[in-house]
Amino acid sequence: MRRAIAYLLLMLATSPALATELRVTDPWVREAPPTAHVMAGYLTLHNDSAETRRLVGVSAAGFGMSELHRTVMAEGVARMEHITNLPIEAGATAVLEPGGHHLMLMHPSQVPGAGATVAIELQFDDGSTLQFDAPVQRRRDGGQRHHDHSGHGSHSGHHGH
Repeated sequence: MRRAIAYLLLMLATSPALATELRVTDPWVREAPPTAHVMAGYLTLHNDSAETRRLVGVSAAGFGMSELHRTVMAEGVARMEHITNLPIEAGATAVLEPGGHHLMLMHPSQVPGAGATVAIELQFDDGSTLQFDAPVQRRRDGGQRHHDHSGHGSHSGHHGH
């Protein structure tokens, strides 16, 4: 029995799946119409470690594809760009918010409505992951500018991020 407990503690201490030095606060997904093909997710990511961490991927339950995006302004129009990683310096906080960096959740099997939650997993360059539930919320604050969605290829129904 002691051997099994020691093994379990060793596995927990060395598992790259535990991102204990990273934490998410205030996650949410913007409510979209039932016909939407894309939704946006936001959160605050805290890096309490002594090393820079890189967010390199995202997946969301019920969505066919998820990516990291950022909003850039070009000629007065906000455009979405896919990014391959988001570095978070040691002791720093990254805010994913409307009009800035955000999660792009695409091809939902069923569009979750306000009050539902979306299970999201963030992946980091060291192989660790961080899972959390983000509530779907109807918000009218921020990110209401016109966006150019040409960077999303064939995605339609892109709303409010």
